[in-house]
Amino acid sequence: MLDRIDIQVEVNSVKYDNLVHDVKEESSEEIQKRVNRARQIQLKRYKGLGIYSNSELTTSLMNKFCKLDDSCKFILKQTFEKLGISARAYERILKVARTIADLDESENIQAKHVLEAVQYRSLDKKYTNIRLNNV
Repeated sequence: MLDRIDIQVEVNSVKYDNLVHDVKEESSEEIQKRVNRARQIQLKRYKGLGIYSNSELTTSLMNKFCKLDDSCKFILKQTFEKLGISARAYERILKVARTIADLDESENIQAKHVLEAVQYRSLDKKYTNIRLNNV
């Protein structure tokens, strides 16, 4: 069931001192601008294809728009082998990595984008380990 969810993050409780620190955070307006730029990138990329966002990519379109260099392929291979993720989870990681690259205004998916996308699959690791340990 978890492989049907694109982003999975387990959130731990926050300590009070972490809430009242004076570190400058990215404002909602800045985040909105970045998201809007990423949406425009996607609309332009998929113009005339009948899709409007990375989440709608088919396998054949992923092959065209989610090209990976050797370091990205290595990261994904390691993830696939160590976590035992499904083909569906693999595709979701690629789509999320494409979105992270768009938010970064990067034409190509880079290793840092794949690594971040893999981190958003944290529950895969947790529950895969539980399944493996109970076998």
